[in-house]
Amino acid sequence: MPPDPQGSKPNSLANLLADVSRCVKCGRCLSVCPVFKETGRETEAARGKLSLIESASAEEIRASSKRLKEIVSFCLLCGACAENCPNLVPGDAIIQRARETFNAKDSLSFPLRLAISHILPSPDRMDQIHRTGKIIQPLFMKKVPLESGLYWRFPVLRDKNTRLVPNVAKESFLEKHSSEKSPKHPSAALFVGCVSNYVYPAIAEAAFAILQYLNISVLIPAEQACCGLMAFGTGITEIDRELAKKNIAAFESKDSIPIVAFCSSCSSHLKNYSELFEEGEWKERALKFSRRVEDFSEFLIDEGFQNRSDFHSIDSALRLTFHDPCHLRRKQGIFEQPRNLLKSVKGVEFVETGEENLCCGSGGSFNLSHYDLSLKIFRRRLQSIEKADVDTVVTSCMGCLLQFLDGLYQENRIIRVKHLAEVLRLSLPR
Repeated sequence: MPPDPQGSKPNSLANLLADVSRCVKCGRCLSVCPVFKETGRETEAARGKLSLIESASAEEIRASSKRLKEIVSFCLLCGACAENCPNLVPGDAIIQRARETFNAKDSLSFPLRLAISHILPSPDRMDQIHRTGKIIQPLFMKKVPLESGLYWRFPVLRDKNTRLVPNVAKESFLEKHSSEKSPKHPSAALFVGCVSNYVYPAIAEAAFAILQYLNISVLIPAEQACCGLMAFGTGITEIDRELAKKNIAAFESKDSIPIVAFCSSCSSHLKNYSELFEEGEWKERALKFSRRVEDFSEFLIDEGFQNRSDFHSIDSALRLTFHDPCHLRRKQGIFEQPRNLLKSVKGVEFVETGEENLCCGSGGSFNLSHYDLSLKIFRRRLQSIEKADVDTVVTSCMGCLLQFLDGLYQENRIIRVKHLAEVLRLSLPR
């Protein structure tokens, strides 16, 4: 989240309205909003949302009608509006704050609200869900025939039947490494994140292997939790602050080393933890924490990974492109670093698609609450990729990776999707 222009409490109603008033309704945001491009509805672009917020009375905002909550939910928080606003209005930040002010969590589906409010904040519950998932996924994800009555009894599973639902890992990354002795003098700490920990630990292993290849002694705090971005995006900021405190405490034992996050959405949110707190102890601790956070790509560039001379050529030539996560390009201003890293890999032909600034439609929980619309947004991004005739799409956000895997599955396209760490690991000496 960009810094509050007023330097005030994020959920302050007065300052929310003051920020909204800076919008001059020029309409520039309409031309770049991925949601508006698909729906054509004014209420689903930043200008429309800000106009409704500004015109509502304080009583109406506090009452926060169901329709108003629904309108503010139609936003990916991708930041395209803020990036292109001539008056520097942070439309995405205002909409996120509106969700918090309007108590928009009430409009979330029960499973999503349950997951954010009661499961994500507890690593123990996350571990229990993971253990349960390993047991039941063979039955409910693969072996129950569609014609059986079970899908009707479990409507969530019925809905998921059309999606590509990844299996949970047999062993989580943190579970595997929790028994390892922490290095006495680590030179970096690794933030893992939920998806890579429980679903794609191979990506975390790839990032870990690359850091070891660079002779970096890596600390992996077992007490780390979800970064909190999904709670933040839905306006459940109290859960986000709770998770932030867990992570700050987990990484404080070695407060002088960088914290490397290989999911760019995680790194973006971790860098902005200080915005979650007012002045005081946690504000100071969050500032110290956030100053240590580095995205995986910028950390590797700073460490000179791209200049190594002992790389091996990958086994099969790849014609690939890089999909810029919104939380990497817009929120962190990182663009060249992942490209330079990929271009350093022998056997890779790197191409641009010409529309790298398009959102893929994931948007954290947006993919869950507005699934059909998220796929329409994805298809627009896919068009430029298909024109570029690439065989592999590389990204560095776990949300984007999941969106591409499912979107390509829905469109029946044979294009590989890889995390940046996976591709870079292929070049390491065997």
